[in-house]
Amino acid sequence: MPDASILKTIDLTKSFGMVMAANQVNVEIHAGELVGIVGANGSGKTTFLNLITGYLTPDRGRIFLMGEDRTGLPPRVVTRLGIARSFQIPQLYTNLSVLDSILLSVAARAQLMVVGRRARRTAVGARIGSVTHGVLHHAECPVAVVPHE
Repeated sequence: MPDASILKTIDLTKSFGMVMAANQVNVEIHAGELVGIVGANGSGKTTFLNLITGYLTPDRGRIFLMGEDRTGLPPRVVTRLGIARSFQIPQLYTNLSVLDSILLSVAARAQLMVVGRRARRTAVGARIGSVTHGVLHHAECPVAVVPHE
């Protein structure tokens, strides 16, 4: 269903006191679309993401995920529905190797938490694909010694 709407907002509005952070935002994203959100500092990008992921509740407006009204759901529920966000502050496992850090992230996302290094690599190895491109020369290095910026 390439025309199916996976995310739709109608008149999404959020203010913080006298500051209008999101004012009647109407967005519709369809399956298969790749969408970027750009704007100046203070333009409401983070507020919008926090609204659709449940970290904030809108003052007005509706949020539809896969055609269902999901306005006001908490982040854990929204994440289970397939909508999640990342934060700008890196959270690194400095005692793990680069490869094991990637494997842990992929396994957690795929809910493939398998005990043991060899088992993890076997279970999720096929899923890491292009994620490791460009970092393979650091694969066995501890994250703590690799530049992350």
